[in-house]
Amino acid sequence: MAASVGGKKGSAKAEINITPLVDVVLVLLIIFMVISPGDATYIPDAIPKPAELEDSVVLSSEQLILELFADGSALLNQKSVTRREFSKQIRELMEQRSDKKLFVAAENELPYGEVVSWMGQARSVGVSTVALQLKELIPAQGEVK
Repeated sequence: MAASVGGKKGSAKAEINITPLVDVVLVLLIIFMVISPGDATYIPDAIPKPAELEDSVVLSSEQLILELFADGSALLNQKSVTRREFSKQIRELMEQRSDKKLFVAAENELPYGEVVSWMGQARSVGVSTVALQLKELIPAQGEVK
């Protein structure tokens, strides 16, 4: 029911009556609400299945870790190593292993070229994968920084 204000008495205005439009939209809204599923948030495939024993991978703690320090010292699996000894030791370790990976952790103060040099030396004696380890190095006990 539309009402107009002003204008000549008896003049006709062409206006759209929106009352039937609102009625139709409300009826459609109710129909879609009734038809839609009640719990649309349940997704059964999103929940991971528990791992079975035969599918699990046991991680070994036999990783080779080379730690390089800014003072020039280096540790291979927590044992002190010099650059000359490193080639021999890493070659012996690689002959015994099927997994030929080496993780390298270096202090921020150590020049990048020095780190790359150690990595290249490892690659030349049989290491297939060299990975940089992102962690803050803590000096060995007894060392003062």
